[in-house]
Amino acid sequence: MNKKNIIIPVSYSIFFFMIYILTSKEISVTELILRLSFGTFSNYKGRLGEAIFQYFLIVFAHIIFGSTLFKNFCNATAYFYVRTVNLKRWFLGEALTLLIDIIKFYFINLFALIGLCLFSGKIHKFEFSDILFILYFIALYSMFTFITCIILNIISIYADSGIAFMVVEGLNTIFMGFYLITGDIFTTEYLMDHSYIFKLNPICHLIIHIHKSNLSIMNKYLTYPLSQTSLSTSFIFLLLCTIFILIAGCFMIDKMDLIGDKMEGE
Repeated sequence: MNKKNIIIPVSYSIFFFMIYILTSKEISVTELILRLSFGTFSNYKGRLGEAIFQYFLIVFAHIIFGSTLFKNFCNATAYFYVRTVNLKRWFLGEALTLLIDIIKFYFINLFALIGLCLFSGKIHKFEFSDILFILYFIALYSMFTFITCIILNIISIYADSGIAFMVVEGLNTIFMGFYLITGDIFTTEYLMDHSYIFKLNPICHLIIHIHKSNLSIMNKYLTYPLSQTSLSTSFIFLLLCTIFILIAGCFMIDKMDLIGDKMEGE
């Protein structure tokens, strides 16, 4: 595993711990995850800087993995594409490797943070709900990052890596900004009446504390337990988006004139 895949998530954990956890008297693993997933504040207006810092964990993942397929495409020779009969299989293999690396990234980040809390005496007990929140955090963030990384790679192959980052990070900033503007009116009643606004904003699926859960042991930690969007709904939504982006990626890679593009690039 590349050293930067370890150094970057661990470094982020250290900074996050120093800024948000060090001054706390005691914190549970669940509360730690809620803070890590845009949950360090309740009134979002005027907190753009704080939200951007938390979003930077995803940005770092984009920097590491956002051009993986693109680099493999550029480094390969035309002879490779002649011999690679099934480009869809090649793409799916590369995508699976990418997904595994992203999951490792979030595992390292989260457990480095938990380790710091244990070492400093901030965490004194574990509950079953901690395991569930850990699984949801890693699943939701890994799928979201995987989807955006695939989009980054595909745009980079068709256009340019710089343009790809501008498009993806620009859209995510807009989605996050929209939530920050409306965040303080996300009362329980508002969420129940306007849940479609929540569901259509991909960033909202990463903000764990404004979801609900079918399990009471998880609901007691959530800000809006009567929300119309549950954690399982966000999981299924991102899973479907992951499947869709894989199908779209297979189609686009299969239809590309890879040999021609390589020759033109040379």
